[in-house]
Amino acid sequence: MTLYGLDALLEQIQIEAKVLGLTLEQALSEKSRELSLRVFLRCIPNETIKTARIAEFIAESLGHPPHPEIVEKVTREQRGAALCDAEYLDLESKQLGRCALCGVPLTPSARPHVDHIIPVALGGKSDSENYQLLCLQCNQGKSKLIGWVMGAPFLEEGQSYRLRYCVLTRDQAQCTESSCGHTSRHTTLETLPMIPVQRGGRWIFDNLRTLCSEHADLRRKKWKSEALTGLRNRQFGAFSPHWSPT
Repeated sequence: MTLYGLDALLEQIQIEAKVLGLTLEQALSEKSRELSLRVFLRCIPNETIKTARIAEFIAESLGHPPHPEIVEKVTREQRGAALCDAEYLDLESKQLGRCALCGVPLTPSARPHVDHIIPVALGGKSDSENYQLLCLQCNQGKSKLIGWVMGAPFLEEGQSYRLRYCVLTRDQAQCTESSCGHTSRHTTLETLPMIPVQRGGRWIFDNLRTLCSEHADLRRKKWKSEALTGLRNRQFGAFSPHWSPT
């Protein structure tokens, strides 16, 4: 590709990214993460490969000898034993008693799960650095994903656990309202449409954003007020289409 062709491509990416509320740098960063994950997944052998041959397999996949760190990352280990009560309570305390992603309090009704941040199936280790506590919805939405980039269901519509997980992860588990700063460590987070349903908005990935409970409530009240105003205006127009003051 010529330099002119590359400039034109970057310009087109910037135009499309702007529509989605992204800078060129953010769009390229997302693509970079996607490529990094694809390389990582390509380096994971199937279960028939013996541990001694993993470095050889990765070298064939990458086209060059692998760094020892990548060999360690993709080497599978047996799933560790369940956390003891003390380890679980310590992890819960570190998360301030909230789900690591959506911030819902980890009460029995949230049905908390101990999650491997990097799944064991993808080389994740059973150690304290790779554990987090997630509520049932976040755990089921995450499944064996590493982040949202490779799992975002762009075509999916509705309120699925997977879609919810990807939006929360994309927004780094924090409220997207400007100057808010609340994260899953402070409050419960929700995903809501940017353009509401009553104005034609859909429950799709690129029309959803993460809000703290306070801003989510304010957003719903605003939508309700707008809907009532619109209803009154339509009723008024329907009964007195040609009304004018005397």
